[in-house]
Amino acid sequence: MSPLLSRRSPADTGCQAPAAEQSNPAPLRWRVLGREALLTNECGGHAWLPAKRLRELAAGRIGKTDSLWRELQAAGFIRDHMDFAALSESWRRLNLVGWPGPNLHVMALTSRCNGGCLYCSAGSAEPQAADRDMTEDTARKTLEFIFRAPGPELTIEFQGGEPLLNWPVLQFATLYAKQLAQATGKRLHLSLISNLQAMDEAKLAFLAKEGVSICTSLDGPAAIHDRNRGKGSHARTVSWLKRIQRLRTDAPIDPPNAVCTVTRAALGDPKGVVDEFLRLKLERVQLGPLDPLGRARRAWDELGYGPAEYLAFYEKALDYLLQLTARGVRVYEKGALIFLIRVLRREHWRFPNADVLARLAYDRRGDIYPCDEGRLLADNGD
Repeated sequence: MSPLLSRRSPADTGCQAPAAEQSNPAPLRWRVLGREALLTNECGGHAWLPAKRLRELAAGRIGKTDSLWRELQAAGFIRDHMDFAALSESWRRLNLVGWPGPNLHVMALTSRCNGGCLYCSAGSAEPQAADRDMTEDTARKTLEFIFRAPGPELTIEFQGGEPLLNWPVLQFATLYAKQLAQATGKRLHLSLISNLQAMDEAKLAFLAKEGVSICTSLDGPAAIHDRNRGKGSHARTVSWLKRIQRLRTDAPIDPPNAVCTVTRAALGDPKGVVDEFLRLKLERVQLGPLDPLGRARRAWDELGYGPAEYLAFYEKALDYLLQLTARGVRVYEKGALIFLIRVLRREHWRFPNADVLARLAYDRRGDIYPCDEGRLLADNGD
């Protein structure tokens, strides 16, 4: 991206110095994409103009009578006609100034896991190692700390390891969180991140009754998923996703979600990965790059790839998703949605990672981290 336009001299841009009566440009960044130039600024404003007119803007030759002037002025690109009240509010929304504290809290109920994921980043212990569970007392203290956050709304996400392996504390935390929400008047959303391998009808009935939404892992079609996460795991995951979808016809519960961790095995089949989400009636597609943590770091030569390879996969997947939406299919990719929220609505995604202002994570001991990745790094000895 080019540097701030206002910091470049006329000689740098090849333009004449603007006269006093002209529409001087405000600080902006630009990139020429074919025949058009994309302009952005620190307040979240953006605009497109013909690339050949970029020099006119730099020279201040786009005046009030020009059809582009109103659009450029509204987005904050005309120095002498800036709506500072609107622009400062846009900057505030983008940068979380004035937010009432963290509203997403990740609780790791255990570091045990019953999965065999090749890329596991959680440093998970064997399923039988019960000393790796969060205790009820720690869960109580963690929840009481969470509810001291001043904001009116909280989301609590139960993670692991595999949180279903610490079922008594998951039940306790669910009920106690709802009790604290009622006492404090805060709006509460509860979410479970699970591989679903330890799910049963009794557990699902409890989660549905208490309004706990469910998210799992779906790395693509069976061949890719089972290669990454263990033979037979795809069939069990799909079985429970379908069961949750059927349950929704009789109970007002949230639709299930799934996350695809993109390994090298998926790079050649972006369409197949997206189609697997559609086959299971999952409207939200989430395509996460592989993190070099834990087992993934040790097996990077087998599983890993470079940024360019991931971006090529993501571009093909996103193009396919856009074709589907153009045909009326209800589907979207979460990462793209986050970018569109920032660009089109000039707002921050409500749960950004690693900024402390919106998200905190708690390990099984109750230790606090600025994001779940920080917790995982600590589990791996960092």
